[in-house]
Amino acid sequence: ITFEDFHKIVKLTKTGQVSLVIYDKEMAFTDVAIDGVGRIYACGYGMFGGGRTIKIYTAGGKEIRKIESARNLFGRVANSNIHELKVSVKGEIFARTERYVLHYSPNGEYVDLWEGESDPRLYPDDSKNTIYMIVDDKVYSYAGKDTAKIGDLSGLGRIYSISSGKNGELRGITEIRNGF
Repeated sequence: ITFEDFHKIVKLTKTGQVSLVIYDKEMAFTDVAIDGVGRIYACGYGMFGGGRTIKIYTAGGKEIRKIESARNLFGRVANSNIHELKVSVKGEIFARTERYVLHYSPNGEYVDLWEGESDPRLYPDDSKNTIYMIVDDKVYSYAGKDTAKIGDLSGLGRIYSISSGKNGELRGITEIRNGF
């Protein structure tokens, strides 16, 4: 379990004991994720870069990489700060801005992006090595520019969350207190 407190990331054991504190005076953390081998990924506001920075730490808290999200992609976008960060079990990095989802390799190299409607939310499914995205009442399966809409739940209201079941079906909660 981890949680962030502005310039600190605190890692807790299953019993709630503090096992690691990462302090970074350059960055006020806004989101944190952990990959399958325990590396810690954090995004937040840096000294000069706004909220476009991703830092990667070893499981022991040593900084190993810093990614400045692809600034040249956002010349026409007013708000390109990272709002959400997800990492697949294999270490692929997905960063959500107001309208984009950026995909980076485990080495921090830019792979591709998806430009969509406002405020996509990310839900990784490690069993399928897939990232699902929710935009209002629609569900997408991430594939960069080939991202496909796989569900349209018009009439059920905004989707609040999804997960995948053991048989691969998607389950979720919608605004009108329904499930799917």
